[in-house]
Amino acid sequence: MSIWIEKMVEERLTEYASLYVAVFNNEPWNEHWTEKNAIERLEDFMKTPKFQGFALYDEGKLVGVAAGHGRVLM
Repeated sequence: MSIWIEKMVEERLTEYASLYVAVFNNEPWNEHWTEKNAIERLEDFMKTPKFQGFALYDEGKLVGVAAGHGRVLM
Protein backbone atom coordinates (compact mmCIF):
# COMPACT_ATOMS: atom_id res chain seq x y z
CA MET A 1 0.00 0.00 0.00
CA SER A 2 1.38 3.38 -1.00
CA ILE A 3 -0.07 6.40 0.84
CA TRP A 4 1.47 9.87 0.89
CA ILE A 5 0.69 13.49 1.61
CA GLU A 6 2.02 16.45 -0.35
CA LYS A 7 1.47 20.19 -0.38
CA MET A 8 -1.25 21.40 -2.73
CA VAL A 9 0.11 23.04 -5.89
CA GLU A 10 -1.59 25.03 -8.65
CA GLU A 11 -0.43 22.53 -11.27
CA ARG A 12 -2.90 20.00 -9.83
CA LEU A 13 -5.94 22.29 -9.58
CA THR A 14 -7.93 20.23 -12.08
CA GLU A 15 -7.34 17.10 -10.03
CA TYR A 16 -8.42 18.81 -6.80
CA ALA A 17 -11.46 20.30 -8.54
CA SER A 18 -12.59 16.89 -9.77
CA LEU A 19 -12.54 15.56 -6.21
CA TYR A 20 -14.29 18.72 -4.92
CA VAL A 21 -17.12 18.24 -7.43
CA ALA A 22 -17.43 14.52 -6.68
CA VAL A 23 -17.66 15.16 -2.94
CA PHE A 24 -19.86 18.25 -2.72
CA ASN A 25 -22.33 17.23 -5.44
CA ASN A 26 -23.27 14.16 -3.37
CA GLU A 27 -24.73 13.45 0.07
CA PRO A 28 -24.92 15.16 2.44
CA TRP A 29 -24.33 18.45 0.59
CA ASN A 30 -26.08 17.82 -2.75
CA GLU A 31 -24.61 21.02 -4.22
CA HIS A 32 -24.29 21.80 -7.93
CA TRP A 33 -20.61 22.42 -8.60
CA THR A 34 -19.06 22.34 -12.05
CA GLU A 35 -15.39 21.64 -12.52
CA LYS A 36 -14.93 25.21 -13.82
CA ASN A 37 -16.54 26.72 -10.69
CA ALA A 38 -14.56 24.40 -8.41
CA ILE A 39 -11.28 25.38 -10.10
CA GLU A 40 -12.11 29.07 -9.63
CA ARG A 41 -12.99 28.58 -5.96
CA LEU A 42 -9.89 26.53 -5.20
CA GLU A 43 -7.67 28.92 -7.15
CA ASP A 44 -9.00 31.87 -5.13
CA PHE A 45 -8.60 29.95 -1.89
CA MET A 46 -5.03 28.95 -2.70
CA LYS A 47 -4.16 32.62 -3.31
CA THR A 48 -5.40 33.60 0.15
CA PRO A 49 -2.59 34.93 2.34
CA LYS A 50 -1.21 32.26 4.68
CA PHE A 51 -2.92 29.43 2.75
CA GLN A 52 -1.85 25.91 3.66
CA GLY A 53 -3.18 22.88 1.82
CA PHE A 54 -2.28 19.22 1.67
CA ALA A 55 -3.38 16.43 -0.65
CA LEU A 56 -3.68 12.78 0.37
CA TYR A 57 -2.92 10.08 -2.22
CA ASP A 58 -3.54 6.35 -2.00
CA GLU A 59 -1.94 4.19 -4.70
CA GLY A 60 -1.48 7.33 -6.81
CA LYS A 61 -5.14 8.40 -6.58
CA LEU A 62 -6.17 11.64 -4.88
CA VAL A 63 -8.49 10.65 -2.03
CA GLY A 64 -8.62 13.78 0.13
CA VAL A 65 -7.44 17.30 0.82
CA ALA A 66 -7.12 19.44 3.93
CA ALA A 67 -6.87 23.17 3.39
CA GLY A 68 -7.11 26.36 5.37
CA HIS A 69 -5.40 29.64 6.11
CA GLY A 70 -3.91 31.19 9.18
CA ARG A 71 -4.80 34.50 10.69
CA VAL A 72 -3.38 36.78 13.31
CA LEU A 73 -5.50 37.11 16.44
CA MET A 74 -5.36 40.43 18.21
